[in-house]
Amino acid sequence: MQQHLVISAIGRDRPGLLKELSGTILDGGCHIEDSRMVLLGAEFAILLIASGSWSAVAKLNNSFLGPSTTMPIR
Repeated sequence: MQQHLVISAIGRDRPGLLKELSGTILDGGCHIEDSRMVLLGAEFAILLIASGSWSAVAKLNNSFLGPSTTMPIR
């Protein structure tokens, strides 16, 4: 059964940011179901829905919440 995770993030815009974010999601075994992105001045904001198995969604959730995250967005 597919599980879903809603991700909302904002951070300084820079080249490659979306590639890193989508790579993290795909490497975690999830898929991007839908997304909305916007530039707010020098800031990048995104709201997306990721889906995957329960374990993949839990792993993805932990990758954004853990202290070792390297993503430059919050």
